[in-house]
Amino acid sequence: MTVVADQSAFDFEQFYARLSQKRIHYAPLAISIVVFSAVSFWFALSKAVWLSEQSSSPSSNLVTIHLTRGKHPAVFNPAFSIFKTDILRRFGTGRVEYDVREKAACNPYCNSADADQLAVLFSPCLAVRQHNGPEECDFERLKCNYPKCKMMITNDEMCQNANESLYDVREYYTSDMADHISYLPLGPRYGPWKWLQKLRTKKKFALPSSRRNYAFNAIFSRSTNYERHRLADAIDQMGATSKLPIFAATAEKRPEDVEDGKETGFIATKDFMRVLLESIFTLAPAGHNPECFRLFEAAEAGSIPVVLRDDLHGAHHPNPRYRTELRDADHPCKDSLLHWHDAPIVVLDSWSELYPTIERLMGDLAELDRQ
Repeated sequence: MTVVADQSAFDFEQFYARLSQKRIHYAPLAISIVVFSAVSFWFALSKAVWLSEQSSSPSSNLVTIHLTRGKHPAVFNPAFSIFKTDILRRFGTGRVEYDVREKAACNPYCNSADADQLAVLFSPCLAVRQHNGPEECDFERLKCNYPKCKMMITNDEMCQNANESLYDVREYYTSDMADHISYLPLGPRYGPWKWLQKLRTKKKFALPSSRRNYAFNAIFSRSTNYERHRLADAIDQMGATSKLPIFAATAEKRPEDVEDGKETGFIATKDFMRVLLESIFTLAPAGHNPECFRLFEAAEAGSIPVVLRDDLHGAHHPNPRYRTELRDADHPCKDSLLHWHDAPIVVLDSWSELYPTIERLMGDLAELDRQ
């Protein structure tokens, strides 16, 4: 699949500066649905485009991206979604095109001489592998197969890859990463993004706040973070007495087949995106990492993310097994949401503030529409 870059360059620094004063802290919202749908990919993605454009010579405007097979070759890795959506085209500089090659080979018996000959055909390029992927495609074999390519690691939600410094690009930001490494945001998952494109053709797409059916949605699995259990409990307790119209669908563990919503407690992907489009706010509790796909999917749907201050600053470890042993430990990926600090989102000190804050913000829907 080839993703063709838009020919108009995008000035991320100017755009980021315009939005830097629009952060929400228990105050009337100062955003518009149209502006917010773009802000989530802002400055970080601008820097991340380096992964292709710095490796591209002036005479070449095509970058080949090799997505190597994961542990389960038949299952698409959601972490590769940004390469299958239009995010690089929409938020890149427009100077290059991307030729994305899925299920790229990673020959464990790589011959460096043969690889050098093949590499000429695909330069400049980026070779991508997932953290804890197949042993037969570790960094050394990946480099042997794609010697002329920049190297990227995905799926390292806990910043545990011992060979991180060998890579040029990583998914999941940490301020501890080496200076030469660039960061590429998650973006929305391919499945929800694909359904969103279909829904864009509907007349009622991206409604203003006053015409949306839900005050907020809460769609998540509880098992990936200790705080998600607290959030689910808070919704059960406060929701019993609140008149806020909400949509809640939680499960202990995210099912492998999210389309099987009736049997799992989850909703199908197309319904998930419909709910986001009908929600003024979207709860985005941290999973294994504070950066989650839901942040970007909400932004694409014009729904305002709601996060915890601790998640925004990576102030706690996500694994409940370690809560006693590492009670004061920060998340291993330090400052993982650093690039969201100036985004127009709702920040809470605890989930107990959820209902009072949303009720207050919902008190003036006309103001929400104007902003």
